Amino acid sequence: MLKKLFLLLLLTTLHINPNNSYADDHPYPRSTDPAGGGARLPIISTTANTYVVDVGTSTNTSAHNVTAIATNAVSHVDTSNGYNGTYKI
Repeated sequence: MLKKLFLLLLLTTLHINPNNSYADDHPYPRSTDPAGGGARLPIISTTANTYVVDVGTSTNTSAHNVTAIATNAVSHVDTSNGYNGTYKI
């Protein structure tokens, strides 16, 4: 896990289809989700264009499609320096 790097997800800014039918989109995170309410999600790994974070557990382990993302839905938090900056990504 990368140290001191986190993501924040604004409430209901990601639309996810858990059934892959494209007829059943749901806004996430909800305030009751582990990733909701301003939770800092530790970044587990990265690639050139991907961040992997743990957003909690679910009994639905099927593939989920992200169907929409609002502008400024995701913020990167770097606490490794004195500034503790939050950056929109």
